[in-house]
Amino acid sequence: MLTSSCNSKCNSCSYWLCEAKHLPMEKISLIANELSKSDIKSIRLTGGEPTSHPHFIEIAKILKSRQNAKIILNTHGHNLIEIFPKIKNYIDGYIISLDGSTRETYKSIRGVDWFDEIVRIPKEIHLFSERIFVGYTCVIQNKNLHELTEILNIGKNSGADMMSFTLPTFSEGVFNNDSGRILKQQRGLWITSEQDVNFKIQLEALKSSRLQNGNNFILQSDGVLDNYFEILKTWREGKAHTLPDHKCHVPKSSVVFSENEQIKPCFMLKAAWALKPDNNLNSENILIFRENFYKAPTPTECKSCYVYPHVMENDI
Repeated sequence: MLTSSCNSKCNSCSYWLCEAKHLPMEKISLIANELSKSDIKSIRLTGGEPTSHPHFIEIAKILKSRQNAKIILNTHGHNLIEIFPKIKNYIDGYIISLDGSTRETYKSIRGVDWFDEIVRIPKEIHLFSERIFVGYTCVIQNKNLHELTEILNIGKNSGADMMSFTLPTFSEGVFNNDSGRILKQQRGLWITSEQDVNFKIQLEALKSSRLQNGNNFILQSDGVLDNYFEILKTWREGKAHTLPDHKCHVPKSSVVFSENEQIKPCFMLKAAWALKPDNNLNSENILIFRENFYKAPTPTECKSCYVYPHVMENDI
């Protein structure tokens, strides 16, 4: 997490309401040195909007030069084509937000009018190299529920390599959310019981699209898409604690460095500890957390995370 700064105004995130904080370059150099000594497979640059870090291009260059991991950028995509020539040799993949199939829906969700620009990105990048991965991600909510298949088709026709559909995240401490903002977001984003029938229809349409195309263009499996309906209904009823008790593998296989100069076991968890001069990947706090996490029952906080349905321990 390079920065909390973001110039998009998404209704599922509160970063744009807070004071911008950037991970200092000396901490990034520390992290890069530590990563260079590990066998880590990939590094994901997130925020906020990571490209808004004042030294973003330098950061991408440093990370790519010090180890062989894949560098993946999560971005809203605005001005990406403009800076692409400067980062094309350092970024291996791009995940871009696409929350609507029309300018109107996109703007109503993200608060900015960048739709036309965003849908051009995959083809523009692939003109440079077909080997660079470009995917879209869409947050399913009541404003775009009726056009999920249209969003999927735009992703395909734009030349993207993947389309991911997720649910909103309502975890305190994530995306600058506090309990008051979470309550407001839930009321504004959740699919209502009156929309459940249409939600099921849209999920079946996505599953049919996978079958018709014979590929894995949609990241989520049919089983995960089925789980989305049941989990959303459970969250809406305030019964997340009743979901089956199984373990997500993310805390076992990842570490998050935040713009607040902290480390976390997972992006979606609030628990965090101060960065150290060394040994952050396997710090004492991280190791203790992992040990306790896999011994104890699954926290309700984890069951309220959209990642929960499809990264279970038996998938490791």
